[in-house]
Amino acid sequence: MLTELMSRIMNQALAMENDRPFGSEICYRICFKKYGGCGYDCLPTNVRRMLETIGLTERKWNVLVVENPVQALAFGKPLE
Repeated sequence: MLTELMSRIMNQALAMENDRPFGSEICYRICFKKYGGCGYDCLPTNVRRMLETIGLTERKWNVLVVENPVQALAFGKPLE
């Protein structure tokens, strides 16, 4: 049941790939690996592997973690 739920959530995220940056929040000490959390590499390792099982391609990953944040953080006209 959890796998099915995760699959639906990830498919929705992939469907909106051009709309939102994909990132994680590490703001508490308990989030760091040293204190038992996932750490900064959770997204590019664990989450990416889960997404790949439901069809994530290298191109889609690049859109989610590189291109969308560039657009979201652009303060002027995008460079062409």
